[in-house]
Amino acid sequence: MVASAPVAPQFRCHGVNTSLHTTIAAAPTPLITSDRRIELTSTRQSLPPKPGAKGAEVHAASVAGSEVQTCLSGGSSVHEAAVMPENRFVGDIARTYDQAVAAMYAPEVLEPAVDCLADLAEGGRVLEFAIGTGRVALPLAARGIDVSGIELSSDMLAELRRAPGGAAIRAVEGDMATTRVEGEFSLVYLVFNTITNMTTQDEQVTCFENAARHLVPGGRFVIENGVPALRRLPPGAIGVPFAVTDDHVGLDDFTDRTHLQIFRSRHFRRTTAGTFEEFSAPFRYVWPSELDLMARIAGMTLEHRWAGWDRSPFTGDSPSHVSVWRVPP
Repeated sequence: MVASAPVAPQFRCHGVNTSLHTTIAAAPTPLITSDRRIELTSTRQSLPPKPGAKGAEVHAASVAGSEVQTCLSGGSSVHEAAVMPENRFVGDIARTYDQAVAAMYAPEVLEPAVDCLADLAEGGRVLEFAIGTGRVALPLAARGIDVSGIELSSDMLAELRRAPGGAAIRAVEGDMATTRVEGEFSLVYLVFNTITNMTTQDEQVTCFENAARHLVPGGRFVIENGVPALRRLPPGAIGVPFAVTDDHVGLDDFTDRTHLQIFRSRHFRRTTAGTFEEFSAPFRYVWPSELDLMARIAGMTLEHRWAGWDRSPFTGDSPSHVSVWRVPP
């Protein structure tokens, strides 16, 4: 049994691997019981084969009496520093992204983030890495701030440009670790745990270096990220739940805890037909202290670390953090 626990920050779906798709048939026994617990017994799932590999792997699992059939198709989830990362945000994933993260649009979640970023920008230009559909960029621009963005997915950019005010935001398609946007900025920011979408340490360091290249003297780089949930792992376990509701179950499996720091987020969501679909993706977890070292490599130093956008103190019990690094004036 995996009992429900206080919900940890959900790692952004901006790494969902659409090549791993699971359909869970409806069953007489509900997936979520009245005491909010879920029972999972499944085989270990391997990563999808590389493009061009023949055949597919099929696994079966039992989820609270439901039949699960998982089909893995081609598509590598591991990228090298010199290669453009895999774009997993295409088609329906991009079109339904805002619905999947609707809770992140709640005023009590979004407004403190926009307030904090506007204050840190101090009236200057801002650049969002992984701008997505514009959840944060659009309200910033509505305040008269000059906002630009970088986004890997052309489909996500299309959603941004369809949104009211989206056409006025200068957003380019590219890898946030290497793409250069014209001009300099007072603030570069990366929200919703998206630094973990980069699944190697080298990629994450390169992201910091690219942020520093865009900043004016004294400019700031801001990251919002979860604190790795390893301390919540019971002895011998590899995963912890981060969301348990009637319509969504989220699990983080820590598959490499000592070397590459890889975990896999698994999302089970109820469809309109009453079945459940699974989407899964690999991420690289990273500690706040490691991010500080990446910032130093890029020529920045820590200015602030808060527990959240409300700028409350960061403590040893904080499940997430908002960190601000600054280049020299």
